[in-house]
Amino acid sequence: MQQPAADETDICQDDKFLNAQVSLLQKAIAQLSPQKRGVFELCKLQKQTYLQAAKELQISKHTLKEFLSEAIAPNKDYTTLYTSFLLFKARFMVIICIFCIFVFCADVASF
Repeated sequence: MQQPAADETDICQDDKFLNAQVSLLQKAIAQLSPQKRGVFELCKLQKQTYLQAAKELQISKHTLKEFLSEAIAPNKDYTTLYTSFLLFKARFMVIICIFCIFVFCADVASF
């Protein structure tokens, strides 16, 4: 049986990771109150402006901002952790690239 290429394996792992993130996001959204869920969906998923969303929900822009802040606050720790993971992954890739360049230059110098 043929093993998948390294790039295919990375893509599969990235897809699994992305699917897990989407699942967590859906669960977090489902736990919001109807008002906060509406604000989050309009502002973050549908990319409406605060003014557009406030008009649609018939609430003040200030109230909308409060709902959005309260909806996002419980997930800040998770967001920080995810961002740290992405930075670690990027730094690791840079280190691998530098190592490969070093090895390649050493091989070229030996000719």
